[in-house]
Amino acid sequence: MNTLIDEYSAVHYQCQNNINKTQSIVSHINYLNQELKDQQEIFQLAEIVSGKNNKNLTLENFVLIYYLDQIIAQANLRLATMSDNRYQLIRREAVSHGLSGLEIDVFDLHSNKSRHISSLSGGETFQSSLALALGLSEIVQQQSGGISLESIFIDEGFGTLDQETLETALDTLLNLKSTGRMVGIISHVSELKNRIPLVLEVKSDQYQSSTRFKRN
Repeated sequence: MNTLIDEYSAVHYQCQNNINKTQSIVSHINYLNQELKDQQEIFQLAEIVSGKNNKNLTLENFVLIYYLDQIIAQANLRLATMSDNRYQLIRREAVSHGLSGLEIDVFDLHSNKSRHISSLSGGETFQSSLALALGLSEIVQQQSGGISLESIFIDEGFGTLDQETLETALDTLLNLKSTGRMVGIISHVSELKNRIPLVLEVKSDQYQSSTRFKRN
């Protein structure tokens, strides 16, 4: 009888030990499953952030698009005036050259169609570039916590403009003075001299160069 009791006790102990081990294994499996789930979520998030998503859009590009949309909105306010309400800049949604949403097209309100930016004439390209530069400066001021961009310099580009477009571009730049900014124009176009209130002339010969201010 004692032998049976001893055997029962041994078997019972072994069973209880196996149960404890099984519970421990189950607990570890549950822990590992949760860890795997967490790691999968992190891995999926990493893939999304790196651009492995249905829009081929990285986190960096997402942030750039956010600011680019604001810059384009400001630029179009200027471009509407300079192009006599013909052109608007639009952000291209389609993927191009591995980038998603970071290329710009132009929408022609005369034909009601979007066009590649390279289809613009030299003067129209200058207008678009100027509008983007002014739009960028506006957004930088808005996002810079009170820092003011008080000066803007435009280097060349005026030689590609016809007389009417040149006048419109100059009007846009000179109107910036009303916002308290100093506008500097660097150019060889002689027609600009009579429109700019204060001119810094730079002359050079074989031996030396000289500068002088001239008021119109």
